[in-house]
Amino acid sequence: MTDEDLTGIIIGEAIRIHRRLGSRVFEAAYEEFLALALVKRGLEVHRQCLFPVTFDGHTVPVGYRIDLLVNERIVVELKCATVPMMPT
Repeated sequence: MTDEDLTGIIIGEAIRIHRRLGSRVFEAAYEEFLALALVKRGLEVHRQCLFPVTFDGHTVPVGYRIDLLVNERIVVELKCATVPMMPT
């Protein structure tokens, strides 16, 4: 499977989930639902991966955290803005 195939699946699932949920939930919920959807599609998904960063010989063990790593190749960084529900 090419990177383009993978990104097509990821984007398609993200759009499907967003259309169903709208902007009513937090990013953590979208992350959970997207990870589950991708696993159901047969992809390998790691969540909240931590990577060290080294600068001038000093390493920070948790220099970067990515939301999802798909098939050890595609980094998915989720962003969302939750819009509060208006009282009826």
